[in-house]
Amino acid sequence: MRIRDRVRRFWERSRGRLRTCPWWGLVFLLVISGAQAAPSLQVVPAERLVEAARVALLRQVPKPVEAEVEVVSASPVTVPAGRVTLVAVDPERILPVTSVRVEVLVEGKQARTVYVAFRVKLFALVVVSTRPLARGQIVGKDAVRLERREVTTVMGTYLTDVAAAIGKRVERPVGAGSLLTAEALSEPLGVERGKPLRIVVAIGQIRITALGKALEDGRIGDLIAVQVAATGKRIMAVVVGPGTVSLPSL
Repeated sequence: MRIRDRVRRFWERSRGRLRTCPWWGLVFLLVISGAQAAPSLQVVPAERLVEAARVALLRQVPKPVEAEVEVVSASPVTVPAGRVTLVAVDPERILPVTSVRVEVLVEGKQARTVYVAFRVKLFALVVVSTRPLARGQIVGKDAVRLERREVTTVMGTYLTDVAAAIGKRVERPVGAGSLLTAEALSEPLGVERGKPLRIVVAIGQIRITALGKALEDGRIGDLIAVQVAATGKRIMAVVVGPGTVSLPSL
């Protein structure tokens, strides 16, 4: 009920008393003053809060990941009258239950802070193994495929392209049908400890090749210790390809 209607209603009920009671006029003035001083409020519906929070949540979902979102808790809020603006803060991380903070501004000033909770499931086409893979094994084309899986709680960086797995070395045993992560794979070894290799030395335009043995494992680009077969001398060389190391140009 508006203030004007409230005052009119009070006046109709009280005008007879004003004639007989001198103090009733003062009461009437106090009622009018109280009605005018009472703050005007409004309710921001829960649906509006949910929509603002949902937009912020979905901004954090990387493409092409799909998200299934269900509201867990959201309540309407009462704020002063005026133009309402909602500012939802993007969550730092998406968890199975994620709360999104929403700042409620009235005429540009903060009036309330509320939280909207969602139950979240994330799905993506990811690389999974078609059979068991042993540690040290090189991943072949027929060893992986793409499959839609829930990735909400996956620890590590899951792969979405089979090309990112093919040719990589398995760092720990992987079961059949298991989701592959970047942390479970590595670049294949260029040379293996104890295995023979070629040592290439460049002197100007001249290239000299010698035989040797790797004293440690190494991937392309690694600096490793090798032993020259002819002299038994230990030197440091860079792995430049499968079974090949190189010394710096002289």
